[in-house]
Amino acid sequence: MKVIIQICIEGAALRPPFTVPIHTIDRRCDQVQDVGLALEDAKSLLGQLQQTLVREQLEHYLTDHRACPHCGKQRAIKGYHPLRFRTAFGDICLRSPRWNRCLCEQCREATFCPLSELLTVHTAPELAYLEAKWAAQGSFAAVGALLHDVLPVDQALRQETIRRHVLATAERLEAQLGPEQFAYDGGCQREIEASPEPAAPITVGLDGGYIRGRERLPGANGCFEVIAGKSIPEEGAAKVFAFVHRIDRKPKRRLRAVLESQGVLPRQHVTFLCDGGDTVRELGAYVHPRSEHILDWFHIAMRVEQLLQTTRGLQGAEKAVLLTGIERVKWFLWHGNVIRADDTLNNLLEEIDDARDRQRRAGFPSSVVLKKLARALDEFATYVDNNAGAIVNYGERYRCGERISTGFVESAVNQVIAKRFVKKQQMRWTPRGAHLLLQVRTQVLNGELRASFEKWYPRSGAPVQEPLAA
Repeated sequence: MKVIIQICIEGAALRPPFTVPIHTIDRRCDQVQDVGLALEDAKSLLGQLQQTLVREQLEHYLTDHRACPHCGKQRAIKGYHPLRFRTAFGDICLRSPRWNRCLCEQCREATFCPLSELLTVHTAPELAYLEAKWAAQGSFAAVGALLHDVLPVDQALRQETIRRHVLATAERLEAQLGPEQFAYDGGCQREIEASPEPAAPITVGLDGGYIRGRERLPGANGCFEVIAGKSIPEEGAAKVFAFVHRIDRKPKRRLRAVLESQGVLPRQHVTFLCDGGDTVRELGAYVHPRSEHILDWFHIAMRVEQLLQTTRGLQGAEKAVLLTGIERVKWFLWHGNVIRADDTLNNLLEEIDDARDRQRRAGFPSSVVLKKLARALDEFATYVDNNAGAIVNYGERYRCGERISTGFVESAVNQVIAKRFVKKQQMRWTPRGAHLLLQVRTQVLNGELRASFEKWYPRSGAPVQEPLAA
């Protein structure tokens, strides 16, 4: 049985509708696998249809633009050169003409290539979108295999080519960010008061994760830090963001763009929760005029638990005193009493110094556990002093049903970083490559990648007005 498939194409980009024989299928229907189109037949149909459609479109484009816009005289053809256009339905090899400019055109160049003005990039937006979307969720090799399985893409489309295309998309996403600023305010006080009534508060959690780096410096573990966060409004969808702090030059602008995409207003309250590290603590500063910065209780409790575990390993009379003192520090911090917590920590350090001095006078060797505990208490005291302004009354917030922990950010770090860069991945990354792919991945997770492509190519997401006649 032979079936000749013809497709009639009509559209604004083409002249009169034309009908072209696309494919011939010669196969009888004897078994269930013979019913309908086979995958290879469908891929062949799409590939031939794309070839015919593109060539017809470009032919009419050249016909419409060959005449001089001033005098209407047809431009002479100087020659041809090959041009490859990569699409999701196969690569198309074109003969690109070079035209002589008309004498009435005031231009320095005597010749020009008209298709270069139309095909500003040699990869179709739909293919670039699919590559970026799938590469944000799987390896480049897996994306190449998937494209070859379901679409008639050219076999020359390798994982390195896909990687270059995805990084080019990420570079374009980076370029559309505005310039970095030291502080972002809501304007003058009169403008702030005249702004609409604020919506419900927004909670932003910040945390850090690590990715295996390609280069391993002496004395380092070969990993570099990635800052990830999640913005959760009371109404609306949450959004994630991430960047490599070592190379990012616009971290505050990136965070501000996320808040603006969620419709933040000058009088709206924004709460920043972080682990107290220097990098994340500085990120949220001066991003919003009405912001509150809170140290995550989970990280405080975790550090206190480590101190308790170390103290339980002591063998002496000072063990009970130290355990009671650390529990008092935790109680003071839970109620936001930083001064009493700091005084108690200093008393504990003095108690440890006295215990070690008694051991020396008695002729016993210095306790390793006491030395380790003293160092840990000193680091914890510094941590509390550096974040004193962000320690609040956690008990009161907890009773009021407000957030006191960044547990939701831990899941965001796993969602953004671990599932693509760390878990079950043997690849090592450069900071720049990881940073660029993170921008694509966060766009995919936030559901914004398609909107970005439609902004760059306004007609790429436009629905078809009339169905194709078959």
